[in-house]
Amino acid sequence: MKRALPAIILALFLHACVIFDVQCASVLLSQEVEGNAVIKNNDVAQGREDAIQDALHTAIENTASGLIAIKVTDEKFLRIRKALFEQADKYIANYKIVSENKQPFIYTVNVNVSLAISVLKDDLKNTGYFSNQNEKSIPRICLIVRGLDSYSQYNNLKEFLLTRKNIVKNIYPENFEWQKAALNVEMTENVSTQKLTDELEKTGLYSINATQINNNIIEINLFR
Repeated sequence: MKRALPAIILALFLHACVIFDVQCASVLLSQEVEGNAVIKNNDVAQGREDAIQDALHTAIENTASGLIAIKVTDEKFLRIRKALFEQADKYIANYKIVSENKQPFIYTVNVNVSLAISVLKDDLKNTGYFSNQNEKSIPRICLIVRGLDSYSQYNNLKEFLLTRKNIVKNIYPENFEWQKAALNVEMTENVSTQKLTDELEKTGLYSINATQINNNIIEINLFR
């Protein structure tokens, strides 16, 4: 679903994990999103372009919503969404079309979008809805996964995390590449990082590298 967590979607592996907090800060954030558009007057080319723009806008609103912890359907967010879309070129560092599909009246694309996260943060600060203090108050963990052989293994991990509602409030899938991935995990309040590592170990699928736990970074390896 387009408005679901971006397939959030919120880091890019550039020799480091890119997430929202200061522990793994960087300038780009990558996510895969879906865009849809109606094909009008049999103009397929325009329908395709509109679908791409819809995907780019979705990436921006998903990311902005995550940064300020306000739902995209909230009236407060709707007030700033138009302004963000009008400046979309500022935030889109690059994008790649992963897949596309033409139906009789609808054009659909899946796009991997890289956002200039620092630029978006600066503009959100000017709206008054975002502050460094608010950002730090949200408990987030950088989850680095190694040993992945397929995208389905990555999806299985995301689905597992979302079922642990007493521990995990939300996840922002940041990046997936061969044998490694990153997720930004937003924890529920008053839950320790150790609780999450315990749940991962219980599955019998992962080994835990505990050296970075105190820095809000968890590195796990998938057993083969």
